[in-house]
Amino acid sequence: MSAAAAGDPPACNDVVRASLGDGSELCGMVRWVDGNLFGVEFDTRACVAVTQPS
Repeated sequence: MSAAAAGDPPACNDVVRASLGDGSELCGMVRWVDGNLFGVEFDTRACVAVTQPS
């Protein structure tokens, strides 16, 4: 899926979430970034909380 960021886009390999109209959520990974445009590969399995290393 392609998307456009209103501000700074996420970086390649960042994990992102998309909230769907039915209340469900998909998790995905950013695969490419070009300006404020970026592409996400979604995992259609359930999202799992990810704690970023500090």
